[in-house]
Amino acid sequence: MEEQFARIIIDISQKNVDRAFDYRIPERLWGQAAVGALVTVPFGKGNLVRKGYVVEVTSHSDYNPEKLKDVIAVETGGVCAESLLISLAWWLKERYGSTMNQALKTVLPVRQKVKPREKKVLCCLLDREALLEALSEAEQKNYKARVRLYRAFLETPSIPFEILLGQMNLTGASLKPLVEKGQVEISSTEIYRNPVKEQSTGAARTVLNPGQQAIADQFFRDLEQGKRGTYLIHGITGSGKTEVYMELMERVIAGGKQVIVLIPELARTYQTVLRFYSRF
Repeated sequence: MEEQFARIIIDISQKNVDRAFDYRIPERLWGQAAVGALVTVPFGKGNLVRKGYVVEVTSHSDYNPEKLKDVIAVETGGVCAESLLISLAWWLKERYGSTMNQALKTVLPVRQKVKPREKKVLCCLLDREALLEALSEAEQKNYKARVRLYRAFLETPSIPFEILLGQMNLTGASLKPLVEKGQVEISSTEIYRNPVKEQSTGAARTVLNPGQQAIADQFFRDLEQGKRGTYLIHGITGSGKTEVYMELMERVIAGGKQVIVLIPELARTYQTVLRFYSRF
């Protein structure tokens, strides 16, 4: 009788095991241990029970089948990733050099209940003109933390403290001088599951200038002709590159397709999400 084998990513983040391992699928689990399934397997010399994701099911293995271990069980009550998400995670890992576990955490849905509670929020007290002046001064003096903060304030007047201290990598010490100058103030507010939604009021549609429109038009001419390439948009900070990206996204989405956005700087993630959320 033909056997079935599964290639499984073990759900641990150690770099030296960031690869797929072959296991034999017992006949009783045929049809259950499908691509995307969360399974338990014996792992390592001590046969410790570990969890992993099935990334491929095949009728042959490159290893001696007699030396392969059996899948213990399929976790029917756990989070089971859909096969397309597993495939996407594997592609992200191969294409961008992340670990498979990092890629899985990116594409798998997060199931978490968050109760509303009082949280500290940093509010900007500057008008837009004064904020731009402060940003220019911080850039000239190479105050990187302040630059990140001022740029974020250009997108939203208030930022939750957990975003500041975590994602934007700011510290209480870096905020103290700004409080003393009267540029910002710390207040408390009730934050729910989606702080972005609470703060987004809907961004006004920006009309592209001729240069931006030319870029968008060229992209869609190529797209309509079946050309698939890589495009690099040159422009200084604040020159409107993100507006071009959002125009491209809107037209692609309107055509029934989807878009993946990769943000190169972690500290800018929050303000970028705000812009996309407001637009879409």
